[in-house]
Amino acid sequence: LAPWPEGLVMRAVLPFSAAACQAEARERRGRARRDQARFGQLLAAPLLGLLPAHLQRRLEARQTYSAVRGTIISAGLLFAPAFVFTLAGLYEALACATGKAESGGWALRSYPWSPFLLFDSGIRIMFAWIFSEPIGSLPVVVVVGIGRAVGQLFRRLFGGPAESAATRRRRELNTARQVAALRDDEVRELGDGELEVLSILPKPHWTPTTLIRFRGRGYGLAGSESPPVAAVGREPHRFLLREAPPEGSFASAVDYDPSESRLVARRLLHSGRESWVRTLAPLWGLLAEPVQRRLEAAYGHEPLRATGHAVIATGALAAAGIITTPQLLAAGEAGAGDALLFAASLLLAAESAYRFHAFRAGRIVPSVLGHLVAPLARRLLRF
Repeated sequence: LAPWPEGLVMRAVLPFSAAACQAEARERRGRARRDQARFGQLLAAPLLGLLPAHLQRRLEARQTYSAVRGTIISAGLLFAPAFVFTLAGLYEALACATGKAESGGWALRSYPWSPFLLFDSGIRIMFAWIFSEPIGSLPVVVVVGIGRAVGQLFRRLFGGPAESAATRRRRELNTARQVAALRDDEVRELGDGELEVLSILPKPHWTPTTLIRFRGRGYGLAGSESPPVAAVGREPHRFLLREAPPEGSFASAVDYDPSESRLVARRLLHSGRESWVRTLAPLWGLLAEPVQRRLEAAYGHEPLRATGHAVIATGALAAAGIITTPQLLAAGEAGAGDALLFAASLLLAAESAYRFHAFRAGRIVPSVLGHLVAPLARRLLRF
C-alpha cells in the first residue's frame, strides 16, 4: 500500500480491518451462491413455469426466480414443437384424405396431444405477456388442484383447518400485489411548508418550473428520487414539494390530485389491453353474449363479427378432427385418444352448425370452448 496521490481526484474510501475483510468475503460467497441459484433456476424454469401461479409467486418471493419469465420460457418450449406437430399432422391428414398417402406418420400420431399443447401454451404465453403474471399449465394445475383438494379433505376428516392462517395470508398478499399498481399517491406533511409525495408512477410533467396546486396552496418541486430499475412498479417514486413564495414565478401550473396515479394507471392498462382485445377477437367470439357485450362497452369489441369468425374457426377445427381420425382407423394406427378426438370433433361440428344457424339469425350462442378463455376475458374486464 502507498499513500494516495493528492492530485488524483477519483477515489474510494474503504475500511481496512479484519472485520471488514471478513464481511467482504461473506458478501462474495453470498453473491456466488445467488449466482448459482439464479443459474439453477434458469435451467429449471421450463419445469417451474408449469406450476400453478400461486406456487410460482411463492418461489419468486423466496428466491431470485422470475415467475413471469418462467411461464413464458416453459410455454415457449412447448409451443414451438406443438405448432410444428400440429401443422405437420394436418398436412398428413390431408394427404391421407386425398389418397397421396396410405397412412399418417409421426405427426398425425401425436394427435390430440399436440393441438392441446399448442392451445394451452399459446394461452399461457398471451396471459403472461399481457398481464405480466404467471400461469400454470392446465394438466399440472389440475393435478396440483386435486392434490390440494385431497389434502383439505383429509384435514377436515381428521379435524385440521381447511386453510391455514399462513396460506390465507399468502393469498391476501398475492391479491394485494395484483392491485398495488392502482393505488392512490401517499402525501405526507413534513412541516415548514414541505410535502413528501410517494407515487407508484413517475411524474414527468412535474419540473422545477412547474407550480403544483394542492389543497388551495402552491408548491414547487424541490427534489425527486426514483426507485431502482429492478424495483419499478413495486417501490414508489418520491417527490419533495416545498411551498412556493407568493413572488415566485413558474413557467406552467398543474392541479394535483393524489388519485391521478390510479387514474393514469387505469388508462394505461386499458389502452394496453385494447389492442389485445382487437387482436384476439375470434377467441372472444367463443364467449356468452353478456361477456362479449361488456367487452364491447369497455374496448369497442364487435360481438357478432367475432362470433362469426369463431364459428368458422371451430368448424375448421372440427373438420380437421373428423378427417384425421378415420384415416388413422383405416390404417390401424388409431388409439383411445384418437377415438376421443373423433367424438369431440363430432360434438364440436354439431355445436358449430347450431351456432352458425344462430349467427345467421343475429343471435350469439356461446361455445363450450368459451370456458377456456373466460378467465382471460375476466382479467381484461378487471381494471
